[in-house]
Amino acid sequence: MRSSFITSVPDKSGAFLKAVKIFSTLNLNIVRTSYNKAVDSHMIFLEVDGDEKQIEEARKELKNLGYLNLPQEDVALLEFFLPDVPGTLEKVLSLIEERKINISYISSVSNGTGWQNYRMGLLVKSKEELDEFLESAERLYRIKPIDYGKLENSYDNSIFYSGFVSELSKITDVRHEDRNALMLSANMAMELLNSQGLKPDTTFSSIAHFTRLLGNSRNEGFKPRVSKGEIKEGYDYILIEPPCGSNTVLITHNSSLLAIDSGYALYRKEMETLFDSILPEWREMDRTLFLTHADVDHGGLFPLFDKIVCSKRSRDCLYRESKGQDGLREENRLHRPYIRMCKILTHYTLPDMDKVEAVGGEPDFTSSSIEKSGSWNWEGLDFTLYEGAGGHLKGESLLVLEKEKVAFTGDIWVNIKDMTALQSEYNTLAPVLMTSVDTDPMLSKKERERLKSILLPNTRVFPGHGNVKTLVL
Repeated sequence: MRSSFITSVPDKSGAFLKAVKIFSTLNLNIVRTSYNKAVDSHMIFLEVDGDEKQIEEARKELKNLGYLNLPQEDVALLEFFLPDVPGTLEKVLSLIEERKINISYISSVSNGTGWQNYRMGLLVKSKEELDEFLESAERLYRIKPIDYGKLENSYDNSIFYSGFVSELSKITDVRHEDRNALMLSANMAMELLNSQGLKPDTTFSSIAHFTRLLGNSRNEGFKPRVSKGEIKEGYDYILIEPPCGSNTVLITHNSSLLAIDSGYALYRKEMETLFDSILPEWREMDRTLFLTHADVDHGGLFPLFDKIVCSKRSRDCLYRESKGQDGLREENRLHRPYIRMCKILTHYTLPDMDKVEAVGGEPDFTSSSIEKSGSWNWEGLDFTLYEGAGGHLKGESLLVLEKEKVAFTGDIWVNIKDMTALQSEYNTLAPVLMTSVDTDPMLSKKERERLKSILLPNTRVFPGHGNVKTLVL
């Protein structure tokens, strides 16, 4: 089995060697090591292969050394604007000492303006402790919080990851037991993207920006664009475009409700409130969800539906995830850290697999990049099913109502040009943190070209992101 260790080791010669000797003695193979002193001078991330008994013994010995005792404090990153004269720093440091607060990071440079900007990381045990300090310090000098991205490469914070993850966790209410997994994924993202030429501060600032967007779009910040119309007589639709995550299309007919995709799980409460306001009877209806593909931002509301329908490849992906294995997206090493962070930050939960039904066959894509996979009828609507070869993600579905000239593309095609400002901002971050939102960008391009030959002129297209658009082909 493979297990991950997040260790905090002394910043001195031989400290890491002690940990390595523990693994060697127990015949455990180290398969991944990540350490970057410019980011954190103490934190080392390790993955090892071995049997469960060996791994538990290693965990015990590392704990006895104190290497698994991660700091419990939060890090407050602040910028102090101090007059560039003797004695001013001493006043601030004396105040910090009076409050029994430790400093984990400090940096400043005189710039000839008569002022010095001192950047400090303060280890605080509670918000109250920080507030009391700021109340006193702000009587002396101006202070403001600083973003992770402004620290450039001058990190020297012995608990950077702990503080960073603590701040992210507060934004979307991440459970305490999930924070180590989030820390591990943030480190994996930094290491991977650093190897692709992206500086660590850019990675961390992008993660923080992404998380703030998620958090700012909750509660009163949840302001989706909502539009309504008719598929055909007797079949009404409601298109919901949230600031973050996929679109949700609701189609109603008599006492039945079909949703095509469902956004992030993080917005379940907000979506239920919205459903109540625009479709008060929805809870009494027969509810079906069609999942266009198994991405975390499309399958957030599984628990609200009586049945989930998707392609066979998407169902197989959900099944593997239910067994604790990597899903289709996580099989891609470039996408794995981002997807794991998304799952934690958005409270993703898998569906009850007994409710999941696979429809259509499994095309082999020998003739084209999008092939017909079958048909599916919902309440008298005859959907022709197509599947893409996996440019965006394997198992991706295209649903076409040929008589009605309506298509639902998932992320095979998205309407980039017609997004809200917040949608556009959100959609700029995933390409940075995943290197590309597509599994195979060139194949995705072929699929978009193939789409034109499948759809009839003047087809109304409902994309995975962005507003509905009538394509004039």
